Amino acid sequence: MNVDAAADMTDEVRRGGPAYRLAKVLGVVLGPGLLVSVQPFIVALDQNGDGTLAARLAWAGVILLSCAAGPLAVREIWILRGKVTSGRRVHERTERLAPLTVALGVVAAGVAALHFGHAPADLRALVWAMLAGLLVTRVVTAVWKISVHTAVMAGTVAILVLVVGPWAALATPLVPLVAWSRVRTRAHTLAQVVAGAIMGAGVAYSVFAALT
Repeated sequence: MNVDAAADMTDEVRRGGPAYRLAKVLGVVLGPGLLVSVQPFIVALDQNGDGTLAARLAWAGVILLSCAAGPLAVREIWILRGKVTSGRRVHERTERLAPLTVALGVVAAGVAALHFGHAPADLRALVWAMLAGLLVTRVVTAVWKISVHTAVMAGTVAILVLVVGPWAALATPLVPLVAWSRVRTRAHTLAQVVAGAIMGAGVAYSVFAALT
């Protein structure tokens, strides 16, 4: 057996090990889809926000459809049309550009719905933060594969701190955990996950804080 073959075999064993399987699970459980789905309801349950609880939860449902289900549907349509060849997570950077652009339009429609529907201010701030984060991601992805997973995880923690309070910073270790899972599965490099975390937290915190 030559050196290259031995290295390939070792890599396959490492990929099939418990650490690799855990990393794959974390990538799903702490993935952008779930986090974006949960964020609006956390904000909606904030008792300091304006509007009735029923109305706030209804608007959270609108955000769920436009900012979570919408982009997910766009990705699935791209896969069904055979536009994606790098797996369901769209690992190839260039294959992310078109669905990200369409997703921007879907999220922008959600922003418009909340604005013209006079939704509570904090929920409008949330969708603006989501739109801003997605826009920056699209721009960066044109030249570099920044990590969406760590961007959304870090952004979620930033929103939690602003809505729930400083103790929500206890969730911060989830950011490096997600970063580890993305590097461990070779979905991203260390630089890409770190950049995603910094961008996600910075954009979410600054936009949400400025609008609330």
